[in-house]
Amino acid sequence: MLIRAHYENGSVFVNGNSYDFQDFKSNVPDHVGKFLLSRGEYEVSLTKECSLRDAKDILFIRGSGLGDVVMCVPIIRYVKEHINPKANIDWLCGSGEFASVLNGVPWIRKVYTDQNLPNNVSNLYQFSMPVDYAEFIPPNFRDLHRIDVFARRIRGLEDVIIPDKRLEYYVSEDEKVWFKKKFPNIKKFVTITTHTTCFNRVLTTDMNKKICTALIGMGYDVVMLDKNGMESLHPKAFNTTGKLNLRQVGSVLYHADAVISPDTGIFHMASALDKPMLAYFGAMDHKLRITSSKTRVIYKQVPCFPCNGYTCHHGRPICIQDMTLDYIMQNFGLVVQAGKIERV
Repeated sequence: MLIRAHYENGSVFVNGNSYDFQDFKSNVPDHVGKFLLSRGEYEVSLTKECSLRDAKDILFIRGSGLGDVVMCVPIIRYVKEHINPKANIDWLCGSGEFASVLNGVPWIRKVYTDQNLPNNVSNLYQFSMPVDYAEFIPPNFRDLHRIDVFARRIRGLEDVIIPDKRLEYYVSEDEKVWFKKKFPNIKKFVTITTHTTCFNRVLTTDMNKKICTALIGMGYDVVMLDKNGMESLHPKAFNTTGKLNLRQVGSVLYHADAVISPDTGIFHMASALDKPMLAYFGAMDHKLRITSSKTRVIYKQVPCFPCNGYTCHHGRPICIQDMTLDYIMQNFGLVVQAGKIERV
């Protein structure tokens, strides 16, 4: 399989073997090519290539970052509605961890993983492109919404602003039935997500426990949603962390009355379901990541806004962790009442 890399012109090491790139291309065994494609940094070198506007069959590649995968859907919708309505668009979703979140998306014909991508992929498509921002910095990227940064990675969309950034996620009837069987007595409830890949976006465990206690005191059921298992925030909370697959998480979010979450993959799934949401991003510019008008973003005013969200010279995220319980719960009440975007 001949693959192409935009930012590499040397060698890549896979399982102890070295594969050399000449003019950013390398001929590798099919299984190695599938693996490298799944990383979202490479594209397959096609037998016949044409433009995004003219291609009959298109393969987009993105598999890393749950929220990032969900945020790519508006790009596919834009291509289908405004660039190439007749195109068949398939998706290579990395190793498959996040492939299921694209189930039911009408703009995508088929979702592959590196395990079931055909060996003759170079003959099946006329356009192939990773939808990634790694090592790719478009002009004025700090002023662009993350969706537009992804879009500008694609040949033919270098100057585009995606006008409709609404996310999409679809819950099946079977998944709705599953929820009713799993939580037969739940009525009014809030989901709480506590973790994300960036430590600068999370509350302390103690504060999460206080929020959970306050919600239960207000008559809410609380369902904890997280990829990894953690201790319960309250004896009466439903601790599902580490116990549900992504489709089951989506079903829980679909039925939730409100969501409390940092900027993480579950947050973007909830945005796709248009859930009333209280979110905390730290001192990042949330307007470049928010997609739903029912999201209210809170943080403590800090002089270092905006920051890159991945390092903190204070040693801990004071923009997140110095918020008081009263402040958080007051804003949660406003989420329930109105659900409007506002940084306060």
